[in-house]
Amino acid sequence: MTTSPSGSNKPVRLPSVSFSLAAIVRLHQQRSSSKNEGDPHDCRRQYVLVHERPPRGWWLPGGGIEHEDETPVHAAIRETLEEAADPLLSERGKDYLPRMTHLISLEQTLGRIRFIFRGEWLDDDNLHDGHGGVLKRPPGDGDSVEAKWIGWEEIQHIPHDRNLINTREMSPFLRNMHDPWLRGHEPHTFYESLEYATKTGEMIFGLPLKQTVSVDSDLHQYNSDDEEPIGAFFLRMKGDTPPSKKSLLRRRGRAELLVDLQCCLLIHDKNRNRFAVEKSSRRFPSSFVENQFGRTLRQLVDTMMKSFQPPRVIQDDEHNPTGLLRVEYVIHENGREATLTVFPGLQLCSVTAENDTNYDWLPATELSDDLERRLATSFVNIEGKFPCELDIIRDKEGPIKQQSAKTQSF
Repeated sequence: MTTSPSGSNKPVRLPSVSFSLAAIVRLHQQRSSSKNEGDPHDCRRQYVLVHERPPRGWWLPGGGIEHEDETPVHAAIRETLEEAADPLLSERGKDYLPRMTHLISLEQTLGRIRFIFRGEWLDDDNLHDGHGGVLKRPPGDGDSVEAKWIGWEEIQHIPHDRNLINTREMSPFLRNMHDPWLRGHEPHTFYESLEYATKTGEMIFGLPLKQTVSVDSDLHQYNSDDEEPIGAFFLRMKGDTPPSKKSLLRRRGRAELLVDLQCCLLIHDKNRNRFAVEKSSRRFPSSFVENQFGRTLRQLVDTMMKSFQPPRVIQDDEHNPTGLLRVEYVIHENGREATLTVFPGLQLCSVTAENDTNYDWLPATELSDDLERRLATSFVNIEGKFPCELDIIRDKEGPIKQQSAKTQSF
């Protein structure tokens, strides 16, 4: 587990407001008279869209992370309940709550961080508890008007700008939809990627959520031998005394945190099954964003990837895969600081450097740091297949190209 830097090496940090969005999926089983009834392919995937207060249109449930939220994952659940859920849903037990499963986008820009999660919600068409569905109905409340389950075949035709509405070409579905436009690109971008992965039989792009807990002791004691090191981890450190409200940073009512941005790079020599470590620290090459006014986390990742060229390293440009193994977001005890660490990886086909002055090459079992040793061991165990593409780390919030869904199961 990584910790915040200290002393003279401490980077220049910019107070950041964070946001959590949720792309919520329901597998709605259709009634079928065919012999293949119950087949997982005989279902219609549907996704949540929230009708925000006019004139904002429809969007994903989500919003700003508050100091009261344990982690960004808890914020995503809270925002989903506030904006999309029936107001009485919380009284019906934990089984009715949405569940976040994957981190599908991490967007860090100047003074902003957005976490976008894939979530799942129960199929409320099959409820027999006498309460009805889980989604909010009109007229809604101060947070939103209503929420709907909508299939991709309808979502893809909803314009992402109210100025693009063409009433002559609107489908019957859109004609019956109040304010038939999207607030932004996000429903198109992320629901398209989820739909694509499902239809092609690929794994969900993104990192599976592994831990979303509070930790009462120091960070290093959190590491247990049976902890799966690959995935997305969201943690909040608990101190003896909670921070006072006056000591917390806020911007226009939203929580602000001073976030250290760190990259720890896993470099794997495929032929000899060994990993690069810095000679001075005997750990993976690691660096912080030194000045957040001039560089983003994604730019740091790209720079480290490109600059890792030790003497006599032979690379096959056609097959040096990259990917993302772990994301770790830790809110510190004081409630004002956090550390966001990403663990990208680069696999080299051949490395001939033996006397490099900066790096040594060690097998996974000889790595000194517990987390790095387990991360390298897990990478070897999944045969060098990255569970997630590097592209989910972004330094902009605009539309992205279609994911290639190259993720593998592990």
